Parts: sequence; structure tokens; C-alpha cells
Amino acid sequence: MPSWLRRLLRRAEPWSRRSRGFECFARRRPGVVLWCPTEKRLLTVPLTMYTYVHMKNASTIHDIIVIGAGLAGLTAATRLRRAGRDVVVLEAADRIGGRLLRQTVGGVTVDGGGAWVAPTQHRVRALLDEVGLTLRPTYTEGRHVVRVDGAVHTGRGTIPPLPFHALADGGLAVARLELMARLLPLRSRQLDTKTFGDWMRRHTRSQGARTMLEIAVSATTGSSVDDVSLLAIAQMIRSAGGFHQLTGVHGAAQDARIVGGSVSLCDRLADRLGPSRIHLGAAVTAVEQSSDTVTVRVVGGRTVRASRVITAIDPGMCARIDFGAGLPAPRRALHDTFTMGSGIKFHLAYDTPFWRHRGFSGQAFTDDGMVGILFDATADACGPGVLVGFLGGFAETSNGDERPLTVTNATRAAQIGLEVEQLFGAAPSPPIDYCEQDWREEPHVSGCVPAPAPGVLSAIGPAPVRPYGRLHWAGAEFADAWSGYMDGAVRSGERAAAEVA
Repeated sequence: MPSWLRRLLRRAEPWSRRSRGFECFARRRPGVVLWCPTEKRLLTVPLTMYTYVHMKNASTIHDIIVIGAGLAGLTAATRLRRAGRDVVVLEAADRIGGRLLRQTVGGVTVDGGGAWVAPTQHRVRALLDEVGLTLRPTYTEGRHVVRVDGAVHTGRGTIPPLPFHALADGGLAVARLELMARLLPLRSRQLDTKTFGDWMRRHTRSQGARTMLEIAVSATTGSSVDDVSLLAIAQMIRSAGGFHQLTGVHGAAQDARIVGGSVSLCDRLADRLGPSRIHLGAAVTAVEQSSDTVTVRVVGGRTVRASRVITAIDPGMCARIDFGAGLPAPRRALHDTFTMGSGIKFHLAYDTPFWRHRGFSGQAFTDDGMVGILFDATADACGPGVLVGFLGGFAETSNGDERPLTVTNATRAAQIGLEVEQLFGAAPSPPIDYCEQDWREEPHVSGCVPAPAPGVLSAIGPAPVRPYGRLHWAGAEFADAWSGYMDGAVRSGERAAAEVA
């Protein structure tokens, strides 16, 4: 064996696995080193995380199978493993993280999916402390920018820089929404008969207030205000503790980001489980229950058996799995009708955060153009300046089949750069990099954030996560607090683990 390989194997986490003529000697991010006896040479297979060449049928009956290696599934699995249970995680994609996605722009790590953590998101913060990760506050110093009806307004603090009449109009609408949320479940069925857009137009008079509400709700749900149920928005406000907590920055939902990216949290949890317990590329096709076991069928005809199963994928993906004819009607309705909002999240990098040098915070929202909302996502003031945002037009076609803007990434990046300069002034140099993530293109998630249409929540009833026999449910969509956020995912994973422990 060459000396360089011996040194590599001493540094790598050693493990061995034989399958289809391959022997795996070492795991090495971002790949594994394989010895192929038939070709008599070493092969390096580039992989995102823990991936196995083959998963054989097993006669062993595990304690628990977790379907989905997102934050909810990995939280449940690590809690159960810590309690001494035999756990296996099946993930359809070729990576872990689910709706958390690591990307790179300008040489720095950014989050293509869930990114921010609020001060009141206590469960995810406790988990970050447990695994040794830290948070970086969102940059909020300087002036924020709002462009409405062609007029540009700037201001500081948590109050949007809008004309007084628009602020008063929007403030009254928010007060009504928060009262509605506090009184839930009162009038729930009535609220579920209309969209948020219907309610917004009836209870606001100014374009500024409507723009503020529309952008806040669209960015939160990844959907048009004319697609999402008013009841869904009221429930999200209640689960977050208020409208500002749900949509604000400092002290609210966009308060801070995880250093190293949100997928780092999943990496730490996966490290605790160990590579032999996570199977990627293992899309589940059916779950069959008997009196004492559950058989999980995986694409390709493979099967895995366990005493209990936790399903930790979004409802749209659950619809692709055959859970049997006995699945309760409300849960089946959830799989068939619950919609997830999506859209395009982008990052634009410059040599420096030039907006900071001009007294701007990097926060902006507009009612026209490609850019809908912007935040500063710069990791280091001495490094590249990074802006993160959502395309302004994505919500209008969030349930359609076509991309919202049928132009190339380069063209879109150039247009976004022009709009950034309209908001913060001419940049000293052109952007150096651009990346985006359209969650509708992901094959193993049905969207990024919950956005149920009118009538859906009433149809599924008040207990969508009630266990069905030996089958349990996890996922951020129906957490008791911070529904749809990383904190909600952690809470749901902990709840499901407690149910089967």
C-alpha cells in the first residue's frame, strides 16, 4: 500500500463495507476511497455526505426506521440512538439536510434553504449549543430601503420606512391579524374559506401597507397571498408569537444565521449517528404494518424492517408512499392536498459589502423588479460582501409549472445587480459571483415552506400528527411552535422520538 494512502487512512475515520465487489477503506469528505478488486485500482467516489454503494435486504428487525434525513429526522434519530435504540435513517436524496442546503458564492458558504434562527427559537438554539455551533447576528446597522410606487424611502430601526399613512394602515392590519391569531381556534373554519390576499385588500387602503404585508407573507410562505389560506397565516403568527416575530429581523425570525451554514447542524447530528445508520438514495415506496413489525419497501425492491417507523418528510412527498388502505382519511387528505410554497432564493457576492460603507444595512424590499426582499448575508466584513434575497415575482407562479422568469442565471444576476445599485448606489466593482436555488426543481421535496390553500387545514383536522399504528410523524409543518422553521423541525423530531422511546 502506498505511503500516501496509509497517511490518508490514519487521518480518515476508518470503516469497512463490502458490496458489489467494492471494499470501502475510508470515508473522506467530500468522497470515499474505494478499492475495486475487479479493476485492481483505487477509486475515489465524490459524495456529499454519508453514502453507500448498496443497501442489502436485511433480516434484522431494527427498533426504529426514520424516513428522511432532514433536520426533523436526524433530530429524532440521534435522540433515539442516545437512548440506546437501534435506528436506521432512509433518505431518498443523495445528501442529508432536506430543505437545508449548502451552497457557495464568492468562496463563502451560504444557505440555499432554511438559514435564520430567532432568539425565541429555544429548541434549535439548545441543539446548536449541544453540538458546539454558534450564531452570527444579521447585520442591521445603517439605513433600510423601501421602494413603493417608484418612490424610495430610507429609515432605521424595526419600523419600515414608509409614509405615516401607510404605516398607520399597515399597523392596524397587523393588530387585527395578531388578535385573530390569539383567538384561534375561534372562527378557524371561517378563516379557512378565504385567502390572505382577499383579507388584505379588504382591510388595507394604502399601497404601501399592502406591499409591506404582501412581501412579508410571500417571503414567509413562498407563495402568493392569493394562494395561501388566511387561517394558515394566523396559525403561523400564533406559532411564532406575533407578526413581528414571524417577519422581522432583529430579535425576530431573521435575527441570526448559523456559522458555517445550517447544514452544519445536520452534519453534526449525522456524525453522532455514524455512517452505517444513514442510507442515501433510498427512496421509500411503501410502508406495510403488521401486528408487531413494519416493513419499509425501498425503490429497487429492497426492504427494511423495524418495530416502528417515523416519517419525517413533507406531506407532498408522503403522497408518493403507499401507506396502505387503512391510513386515516384526514392524514390521507393532508398528503393529497397540503401544498408547500417555493420560489427562488438567490445570493449575490461583491468584493466588499459596499453598502455598509455608505451607511446602508443591506435590507430592502420593493414592489417592482426582480428583487422582492434583500438582507445582508456577509460572513466577514473583511471578505466578500454577500446579499441574500428572494425574487419578487416568484410568488405569482408558485403553483405553476413554468419558471417565474424565463431567463438565464447570468441575465438574472445582471438584472439583480442593476436593481441593487438602484437601492444602494453604484457598486465600486461588478458582482463577483451569483447563485440561486429554485426549490421546485428539487426531486425529493415538494417545496420549501408550508403554504396550504383555503380549505386544506379544515379538511385535515386538529390532529395531523396523531400516530397511525406503528407509524409516527415528524416535520416542521405541524410543530407546536415555530411551524415551518428549523426550531419547528427540532421540536417535531423530539416529539416523535419521545413517542417511540
